[in-house]
Amino acid sequence: MRYGGIRRAALTAILLAHSVSIVQAQMIRLVSPKYVETFDNNPKISGNLLVGLSWDPLPGRFDVNGVGVLLPPAFRWRKACVEVASQDGRYFAQNLYQFPNEQGAEVFETKTSPDYLIPLQRYAATEMAVSVRLVDDCNSAERGVLIPAMFSEKKGNGPVAAPPRQMLVAYLNADAQRLKVSLRKKGGTDVVIGICHTEANAVRVAFSSSCEFRMPAPADYVLVVQLQERFDSHESDFNVSLRQ
Repeated sequence: MRYGGIRRAALTAILLAHSVSIVQAQMIRLVSPKYVETFDNNPKISGNLLVGLSWDPLPGRFDVNGVGVLLPPAFRWRKACVEVASQDGRYFAQNLYQFPNEQGAEVFETKTSPDYLIPLQRYAATEMAVSVRLVDDCNSAERGVLIPAMFSEKKGNGPVAAPPRQMLVAYLNADAQRLKVSLRKKGGTDVVIGICHTEANAVRVAFSSSCEFRMPAPADYVLVVQLQERFDSHESDFNVSLRQ
């Protein structure tokens, strides 16, 4: 009995020390029964500056069934337009979802075509950008408030391994040397400076760079993106909520 108690105590300590938490996921349902996605072997360069925003993805392959959010109470029952884009521009999905009356870890319902499942498995999680905008219509002219996506290790309807949310990553369609990015806390003076990287050998069509913000505090922010052009610079602002 004593030995069993020691083993249980050791196992508990290991689980508590592990940086990746295990949580039970709820399903976020599609508004429309049709799942909108395309796979284009001749993609065009994206015209969007900000392509995705997510917490640091887990290493390994992209799992289309493991994309979700950590939903705070304030956003229950809201609608969100979710866009998923591969860096090479071939895959793109855009669908409207209805958040449930729950809070915590939520995973988006998907109805991915069987024809796309094998090609999607070839992508690393870092090669996929996900945008979650709080809008009532994906065709809305309003950008809406962005909340970070979460890439999870999910199988079926079982538990998911959620990333520890130490790094916020913005995926931008511009080379890193042309970018200056920051998170400015609303109603305060706190500013988190982002560090941008561009993978030299990546096929860059939908997005070129990933910009990292280390451990931003839970709050509402403005993501400020300064893009240096040849003779001038332009600033774009995006409302971001990191509330819990």
